[in-house]
Amino acid sequence: MRTFKVIGALLCLAFASSAHASLTAADGGLGVYDSVSNVTWTANGSLFSTQLASNAGLVNTIIADWGGQAFPYPDSSQHVLSASDFTTVSANGYPPAGTMTWWGALAWVNYLNDTAYGGHTNWRLPSTVSDAAQSSSGFPDGAPGDPAVGSSEMAQLFYGELGMKANISLSSCSISSSCPGARVFFNNLHDYSYWSGTQNNAGVSAWGFSTLTGHQGNNGKPFYSYVLAVSPNEITAVPLPASAWLLLSGILAFAGAKRRTVSL
Repeated sequence: MRTFKVIGALLCLAFASSAHASLTAADGGLGVYDSVSNVTWTANGSLFSTQLASNAGLVNTIIADWGGQAFPYPDSSQHVLSASDFTTVSANGYPPAGTMTWWGALAWVNYLNDTAYGGHTNWRLPSTVSDAAQSSSGFPDGAPGDPAVGSSEMAQLFYGELGMKANISLSSCSISSSCPGARVFFNNLHDYSYWSGTQNNAGVSAWGFSTLTGHQGNNGKPFYSYVLAVSPNEITAVPLPASAWLLLSGILAFAGAKRRTVSL
């Protein structure tokens, strides 16, 4: 009985310490819910690569699922989706395997919806505030002279929720300092560019966000980037955040070991 009282007390502490946390594991670990933006992200920062590893025909399936749909204006009659929109094998390191053009990114998200990834059909690319003044360009950390953290969903996630700093890459940061939570909730995040679904410059380019430098700007649509898909609202959230699950598993393991010791 004492052991369970201790577990209950520690769980209360876990809940209290995470009460203001904006990120929680969702959809059985497939997603990450952000309560600030009220969206759920795919937890795998290179989900396309993971899917490709178990499905050699994935690209052909994505193209077939797209089925000749029109891309947003002005690309509706100018681009035909093909295997060249996806990088399955990297040649000399560029473009990295698992990246895709902007058109490929739209088609891949369409595939996620057609196959109801995680049981959901409303996945999309993250959005960016786009205007003629290019006010979203730069390092959107909210510092004086820089774009607002809320200028894009990617910026809100990386600067706001993960605590990322400008010119500090994900691979060089630590959980305790510059981007807490990045390795707790996400996996396979790369130091590279990630697509936004928002077009820019009259549709000539699209917005992108760099997790290598924290910079936000325009990329030509033929450029190859990684993709984090996003879904509105919270989807099948796991009640406890990842840190609390780790704490609970450790407590239960300790309790089991103690019980075995006493029974001896």
